[in-house]
Amino acid sequence: MAEYVDAAVQNMEKPVILAVDDKPELLTAIASILESEFKVIAVTSGRAALNVLEKHTPRLFLLDIEMPRMDGYELAKVIRRQKRFESAPIIFLTGKSTRNDVVAAIKNGGNDYLLKPVEKELLLGKIQKYLG
Repeated sequence: MAEYVDAAVQNMEKPVILAVDDKPELLTAIASILESEFKVIAVTSGRAALNVLEKHTPRLFLLDIEMPRMDGYELAKVIRRQKRFESAPIIFLTGKSTRNDVVAAIKNGGNDYLLKPVEKELLLGKIQKYLG
């Protein structure tokens, strides 16, 4: 029976996480942390994130707040307007750390908030909290 379960687990698709940050080096670091357990789609703008949503259905979103043209708050609002993402976890990953920043993240559709630079164990723990 164990062989059957192992084969079934190997054939399961990894949950998709959409990571959005205007700093490619941060996206590379996030992808390297998560790639063993998740399929990470990493993009550098809100517009690129919306294009991804035309073809993919991420199970969780990691969003930077401070990005040009469309910030993370606005992107989160657009994501939340889509019925299929009403309850998808959104974790803001940012350098902004005031109480007002945290409140704004939650008001704009976020489920959680992590400060950059984030430690691997903390990031994985938060994702596991939402994806089980």
